[in-house]
Amino acid sequence: MTPEQLFDAESERYARARPRCRERAQRSTHLHAGVPMHWMLDWPLPFPLLVAQASGATLTDIDGHTLADFCLGDTGAMFGHSRAAVARAIAEQ
Repeated sequence: MTPEQLFDAESERYARARPRCRERAQRSTHLHAGVPMHWMLDWPLPFPLLVAQASGATLTDIDGHTLADFCLGDTGAMFGHSRAAVARAIAEQ
């Protein structure tokens, strides 16, 4: 299998497994090219992964897939997602 064929096969597998993410991305008219940040257009996904919830280094997309977040993105990289101590400190302020 060539790299291009592998990319196409994995893109199709991603799309088949995430019908809700696809549908929401297609409906998204208020975001530039359907993503919240322009640099997300560089991601090699056919459409964005939409997160329903995240905690620590784990996230769950709106299609119910639970994933390890190795990127953690922006401020999540400092503390993880929704760490209880951080959320509590923010709420107290």
